[in-house]
Amino acid sequence: MARRRSSSVTRPRSGFPDLPLLASLPRSLLLMLVLLGSAVGLWWGRLSAPSKPPHWRSAEVLRAIDGDTIEIEGGERIRYIGIDAPETGAEPEGPDCFAAEAARKNQELVAGKTVELLPDAEDRDQHGRLLRYVFADGVFVNAELARLGYAEARSFAPNLRFQQLFTQLAHRARLDGLGLWSACPS
Repeated sequence: MARRRSSSVTRPRSGFPDLPLLASLPRSLLLMLVLLGSAVGLWWGRLSAPSKPPHWRSAEVLRAIDGDTIEIEGGERIRYIGIDAPETGAEPEGPDCFAAEAARKNQELVAGKTVELLPDAEDRDQHGRLLRYVFADGVFVNAELARLGYAEARSFAPNLRFQQLFTQLAHRARLDGLGLWSACPS
């Protein structure tokens, strides 16, 4: 009769594998280690995958007013922080060069979508509009408008969190002749 090979891991009566370290630990200590490991895992999960910070707000966009302003549910107006798009016509001279294109691009990026709104140091501008960084479908809208040449970087202290990014993106768009940088006389 052939001899059976012994396995390196056998199952003793307790149901735990017969591993040297596990076998030498008392059951109560082993249970305590499992519970401690579970608690650490839960704690670590909270650190590594935080929920949305409390200062973020979600809102549905009703419409884009122009290239850097939107209206959200409830009629509140949001002015994008850190960029300045051409004006659509409130001035006596009429709309700025590339204003209609900037407004259409903004509409395309956000209209009818639920966006995430992130404040900075100052909450409102002199016109009473909320000042926010806006994110739609994973796109940082303020930055995207600057990157594609629909807006220039414009900083107003104390809201400067992403100003270096906006300045770099607008500079690159200008060098590449994108959007308003090629359509409008300087």
